[in-house]
Amino acid sequence: MLAQANVCIRSISTGKSGKAQETVSASPCRGRGQRLTVVSSKKEEAGRPFIAVAGSALCALTACSQLSLFNPGPAVASSFFEGGLDPSPLGLELKERTQEIILESNAEHDGEDWSHEDLTGAIFGEASFKEANFQGSDLRAAVFTRSVMYKADLSGADMTDAFMDYMVLRGANLRGAILQNTNLIRSDLGEVDVTDADFTDALVDKYELKRLCETASGTNPATGVDTRESLQCDYQTYYKGFDSGATIKAKDAAVGRK
Repeated sequence: MLAQANVCIRSISTGKSGKAQETVSASPCRGRGQRLTVVSSKKEEAGRPFIAVAGSALCALTACSQLSLFNPGPAVASSFFEGGLDPSPLGLELKERTQEIILESNAEHDGEDWSHEDLTGAIFGEASFKEANFQGSDLRAAVFTRSVMYKADLSGADMTDAFMDYMVLRGANLRGAILQNTNLIRSDLGEVDVTDADFTDALVDKYELKRLCETASGTNPATGVDTRESLQCDYQTYYKGFDSGATIKAKDAAVGRK
């Protein structure tokens, strides 16, 4: 599990041989959720995209379990670190990215401002982003598995190909966001605002889909896709008695802090 990780990567540097060299510290991270950063002037090692080095870092964090989940393969990885991804159809105005590779485990970022950030391909394992602001950010192919984004603002963000499974997104704002091919399996999507969002080919549990379709409306301003159409709301069938059990209501985070 990422929560048990305790290894920090310091840097990737280019030595006299011209090959990138990885420096790994097995000592505990200085602070909980310290960002694991890889910095280098060399984009590839022996012709392989730099994501392979990131994969070795993640392997240290996870004891190599489920590593394939986070390895997008040479084609996708190459697009991140060589030529960059094509611009988002949302026309995002982003802050300059200062870290080439971002890996975090069990970090706490409640209430923080992550708006207009370039977080493509970033990995956040079991992080807490309660009421954080991701408005207008590029989160394509990012990994937020098992993270908490209770009442987070993700309006106008591009989450195409992102892993947002096993998450708490209750009360989040997804207005005008793009979630094409996004993995939302086993995520709590209660009371989420999906007006004008594009869910084309997204993976959503059927009981969550039913609730989303109750309030889904509008058309994404960038892709022109109808929100209900992207969720296929009008084509869903449910057996009699589906989701008719008692509903568990989550307490507001503010109440829990009192």
